[in-house]
Amino acid sequence: YPAASLTVVYDKAEKLQKFNLDHTDTVLAMAVHPTGKLIATGEAGRVPKVVVWDADTQQTVSTMRGFHQCGVAYITFSANGNNLIMVGMDRYHTTTVHDWRTQQLLASAPGTEERVLCCGIGRSSNSRFVTGGDGHISFWEYHGSCLSWKPGVYRKIGPVANTTCVAFKSDGNAVTGTNRGTLYVWEGRTLMKTVSAYASSTVLSIHGCDQGFATGSANGRVRMWSQELSPGGVFSISDLGSYEPAVTSI
Repeated sequence: YPAASLTVVYDKAEKLQKFNLDHTDTVLAMAVHPTGKLIATGEAGRVPKVVVWDADTQQTVSTMRGFHQCGVAYITFSANGNNLIMVGMDRYHTTTVHDWRTQQLLASAPGTEERVLCCGIGRSSNSRFVTGGDGHISFWEYHGSCLSWKPGVYRKIGPVANTTCVAFKSDGNAVTGTNRGTLYVWEGRTLMKTVSAYASSTVLSIHGCDQGFATGSANGRVRMWSQELSPGGVFSISDLGSYEPAVTSI
């Protein structure tokens, strides 16, 4: 986890903290390699850098900088772990794909001027990913040096909403949370249905696995879902005595 410009590994058994010290500004973004052995972290700053480091030794194995401006808001590994997708904090939230081993910039393209709140890629995808934020969702695809995106097609299934988080079904299609307390279920980039998750609270976080999904809300409620988005158990972080129950990560 990040703490200012430090990135921390906490050993629960030994109750020890270990650190990677190679950032020089506040760490804003973090991603775990599919193997679980490497971590990528991105920082704020005029010319921010992204550091890939070993989770066991905390030693840096790759550093990328010189393209993004203002900061790196979101990063995620491709499913095969070969590439890193990064979303910058410049005016157009420029998005890039890097080969993190060689530090080579493979592709880049501007996004939208609207604030970006999430970025995600399916567990079996290496060329398609999703970003979302204030009043938009973008479906990206890259091949070689070509990177492009298309907006989501809402039809009349649901209103345009702030896309706050994203996860993926086992078939690779996206499920997104919204500020309206609903889940949007997509097929490709077309909205297929909406599911009410929280009556009066934003869906802040979502996690997907083979068994289904878990979501967290701004008012501290965690709900389980099947792959088909049938609701399951629910509990409240507030009941555990939290002073700030918003579930920002799950």
